[in-house]
Amino acid sequence: IHGRGLDLVFPHHENEVAQSHCAHDGARLANYWLHNGMVVIEGQKMSKSLGNFVVVRDALTRWRGEEIRWLLLSSHYRQPLDWTEAGLQQARSNLDRIYTALRRSTEEVGESTRPDSGLGRVRSALRDDFNTPLAFSEVMALVGRLNRTEVPSQRASLVAAIRAAGALLGVVGDSVESWFQTGANELAAEEIDALIIKRTVAREGKDFATSDQIRD
Repeated sequence: IHGRGLDLVFPHHENEVAQSHCAHDGARLANYWLHNGMVVIEGQKMSKSLGNFVVVRDALTRWRGEEIRWLLLSSHYRQPLDWTEAGLQQARSNLDRIYTALRRSTEEVGESTRPDSGLGRVRSALRDDFNTPLAFSEVMALVGRLNRTEVPSQRASLVAAIRAAGALLGVVGDSVESWFQTGANELAAEEIDALIIKRTVAREGKDFATSDQIRD
């Protein structure tokens, strides 16, 4: 397997092929070539001279690893990737939707639970030239079915499939409790408990504006 950015196909990689062909009696340099699209930041080419490059350690101060991975995989690797605030917000929204669906499922999913057949469609998408956008759409289809079904055995099977698909893609690996307790506001457990009490008092006092604000 050999590759880098699309900008290196010509002349760099063509030169490598020619050199390897001559140096190794006609043997091919690689069996698979993977050329990735360029990264742009809010529509502009990422460049040190423009000062618009993103360092992972800085990104992790604002976004969780799963949110960053989702954005990075939301475009096919051969297509340009636009790193945007809107894209990261959408990644967070998608992951929130998945974890919310998992939270609503009360079934215990053991090792013997057979994943729903929808997992096969996720794998097929990844086998098709790493089509991660299609794989994500198949994951969201599983989530939609989980939200609609009330049959315990089907729910358990769908949860198993979503978790297995997440393991393939590097997402949905957190516990539901941890995901919602370490969100954007990074509230500690004590702060959450205090807010719950405050909201209960507000509701009992018919102060619904405060109650709604705390809920939000």
